[in-house]
Amino acid sequence: MYTLTTPQQNIWNLQKTFPNTGISNLCGAVFWERKIEKVTVEKAINRFIELQSGMRLQFREENAGTVQYITEYEYVDFPFIFFNNRANFERYAQDFAKRPFKMTDSPMYRFLIFELNGTSGVLACLNHLISDAWTFSLLAKGIYNLCLEFESGCVSDRENYNYAGFIETEKKYLDSERCQKDEVYWTKVYSEKPEPCPIKLINKPVSIPTAQRFSTVLTAEQAEKINCYCSENNVSQTVLFETAVFAYLSRVNSENKQITIGIPVLNRKTKSDKSTVGMYISTTPLTVEVSAEDTVTVLINRITETHSQVFRHQRYPYSNILTQIRKKHQFTGNLYDVMVSFQNAKTEENITTQWFTNGYSEVPFVLHIDNRDSADGYTLNVDY
Repeated sequence: MYTLTTPQQNIWNLQKTFPNTGISNLCGAVFWERKIEKVTVEKAINRFIELQSGMRLQFREENAGTVQYITEYEYVDFPFIFFNNRANFERYAQDFAKRPFKMTDSPMYRFLIFELNGTSGVLACLNHLISDAWTFSLLAKGIYNLCLEFESGCVSDRENYNYAGFIETEKKYLDSERCQKDEVYWTKVYSEKPEPCPIKLINKPVSIPTAQRFSTVLTAEQAEKINCYCSENNVSQTVLFETAVFAYLSRVNSENKQITIGIPVLNRKTKSDKSTVGMYISTTPLTVEVSAEDTVTVLINRITETHSQVFRHQRYPYSNILTQIRKKHQFTGNLYDVMVSFQNAKTEENITTQWFTNGYSEVPFVLHIDNRDSADGYTLNVDY
């Protein structure tokens, strides 16, 4: 039995706050450019589950708290559906994404093998307790490469990856001098009471987690302009999109001297971490001074510098930061209402993916910028 990691505990608390919902579901589809036999895909999914112990995690509530354990691998028969058009598939996928998981002593994944327009694919829904966005990239590439092996008849010996290694690493960090230094840093950052900076477009109460999604794809011309600007000015695409959000929030919160958004922290330090399925990702606040006199260049440089400082102390749990702020400043609510997430973990050239919303959002406004599989531009998904 293992205790939950901090990222997992945050997800567990969220799910317990909103029971019998799919708020902690992550769902996506993997599309291949050709047809692959159902039995081959099923073998590949099973082999992936066998190699990745994180896929076999299950959870249990005990008197001392919630624990997790790794179940023995057993072959699973997955359902198959033929869809005659994309609209029918997407309707099915949306329902698939929203269906809650049984949270104790039960698998935290479900798969559907499908055919659509003469090609094959996999629809996967994983609970956030065992998965993050990086995991889906591992899954998309891993299952396809295993399909190739089963088709060729040359199944190779592969390394097993164990999420338990991250559990032990985090325990050591929380008891370390490094953690104490990170606590000092965050205490200094929020030595004064932070200023709330709501999105103000959202009229519903924050306590209601239901959400809608708006999606759009930037044109190739727009993407080229973004990439050229970033290259010429030595700025990351992530910071450029964040700058746009900071500029907007400063306009609608003109009384503020500082703006805070949430950003994801990958938490995958080693090569092994980057190959292991599991819930690694966490969030951390990014607080930046903004004034009406700032040029875009000035704001970009300030955000970039703050990024570098925050990432040196990124492992310190956001829940600890928030607890300290609430205790010291009688602060209520969260530090941010807006999150910005830039995804660029590439899959194989002949694989495309599509995310499906579970109908919920942890914060009022989340901007996902997806640059993984679009040949022409960026896909923007907004949950609100």
